[in-house]
Amino acid sequence: MKELIVYQGQDSAELTSYSAGAYLYRIGPGELIGDDFIDINNPDRLNQIAEEIRDEYCQWVYNFHHLFVKHNLRCEDLSLFFLTDLSCNRAEFFETFNNVCNLLYLREKIDELSLSSVRLIGFDSAFASAFQSLFSDIQIHLGKTHSARAGVLRRVFSDLRFIGISAIIRLFWLGSGTKWNYGQDKNRVFFSFFPQMFDSSGREEKFGSLISTNDQVAAFLLSDGMHQKPKLTSYFRNVKRAKEHGFEIIDRFLRWVDFRECLIWVWKLWRWYPVVRNQIPKYRDIDMSGMIKIELRFSISRLIRLILLKGSVKRFLADKKCATEIYYYPVEYPLGRMISWISSSVRSDIHRWGIQMSPVSTRRLEQFLAEGEASIESPFLSNAPIPDCILAEDERSAEIYRYAGYQNVTVMEKIFRFESEERFIPSENKNLILIAPGLHDGRMMMKFLSNTILNREDRDWILKPHPRGDISYLEDWVRFKNLAISRDPIRQLLQKVSEVYVTYSSVGLEASKIGLKVNVINIPGQINTSPLLDSKLVKRDNSGSAFG
Repeated sequence: MKELIVYQGQDSAELTSYSAGAYLYRIGPGELIGDDFIDINNPDRLNQIAEEIRDEYCQWVYNFHHLFVKHNLRCEDLSLFFLTDLSCNRAEFFETFNNVCNLLYLREKIDELSLSSVRLIGFDSAFASAFQSLFSDIQIHLGKTHSARAGVLRRVFSDLRFIGISAIIRLFWLGSGTKWNYGQDKNRVFFSFFPQMFDSSGREEKFGSLISTNDQVAAFLLSDGMHQKPKLTSYFRNVKRAKEHGFEIIDRFLRWVDFRECLIWVWKLWRWYPVVRNQIPKYRDIDMSGMIKIELRFSISRLIRLILLKGSVKRFLADKKCATEIYYYPVEYPLGRMISWISSSVRSDIHRWGIQMSPVSTRRLEQFLAEGEASIESPFLSNAPIPDCILAEDERSAEIYRYAGYQNVTVMEKIFRFESEERFIPSENKNLILIAPGLHDGRMMMKFLSNTILNREDRDWILKPHPRGDISYLEDWVRFKNLAISRDPIRQLLQKVSEVYVTYSSVGLEASKIGLKVNVINIPGQINTSPLLDSKLVKRDNSGSAFG
């Protein structure tokens, strides 16, 4: 009897007891050590499945807004569903969509190979339950599972800690005696996160020269505690730096009434969670409850923080001295949607520009919405708030935004986040290779490339970790003699190398434009969202699904 082994892991593991000639499917860069495994991973087919079910999956997620409406989880004219990570399809943060695509691929292979026995190794209980629901007719050997991340108590503690830190920040501004001073001659307002999105000179990295001397930067220092995590030891120092650059600070507008409303919602939302977690529908016969509960728990934390923050944004925009043309990102994420909602309701004369933050792809779920889901006008009880206009980086990206339902999409004259990197001169150095991980996959990518680096000792490698990514994995690579870890700007590194390795990082797109050899790495069992692998975008039919 042929057996299928499905292994998920970052590291290599040894399996001493298995059927000779067993099939193996991997999710992640980890290897399963043993003889005679038959690899059935097919990254092209996995990516294809992601594109085939994308619209249908977005529609399925959109239907969750009824659970919020049913329990009256609304704030003024907005259903709180549209400020959740679940609604925003945070596929780069949660494995839900990736897991669904893997399960559908495995169903194809199990049927094709007529397998009747499967062994799962290294999975959490959420994936195991989903797998068992889809393959109830075959024998499943389940290894030891681990609990899903971030339980309720941990999330509640994290929320209360954030509220406590915010209260100290409120006391700081209350005691500072500093009054808000709007520049009446400012033409536009640009929302951003300080210091995360600024270089040492105070230049905003995404907007770049789009911000002129007659514009105003409105900086979030507190944010929602997730885009950037505030530390009191550095917060006050960052306030001083922001003032020196002439930035306005949104945190100044916190009021005690915001804390009262926030605490009321802490009680409401965490009381609602035990009720709704038992009402999660299946997707294509897959029990998704374990995965969706993870997203809901995280989403509740996000909502609590945005409810605390929204009053600050509203008071800032409501002042008649504030410019009426605003720019912000990421419009697809909860904080961006909150700005879209607040700005549309507080003043009728505000014009909202959303700017593309990073590369988009036909498999990157964050930019996609269900058909008819998006709206630029309130109320937002059944529709997600979006900006009046979108500035996209290229025509391909603009096409994706239009397809998703965004309106008035135009292409930038230049990509401002790369404007300082426009004059590249490709290197003649054939012995130097750059590795550029994305925000979330540095550890995974390096595990996958370890043998390649060792086998190509005649080449020198440069690893450029993502500037805002986790860097704890770097200590594992300092011993490699032919690998250097660099903090230099990408523009400098691309001028030195002749070859680049990426997964989904925008560095791959930029390198290809200047003629460098680009190797797009497919991590086993991981959907690759690099635009370099995109298929042709297709139209929708009336049901919201896609057809060629």
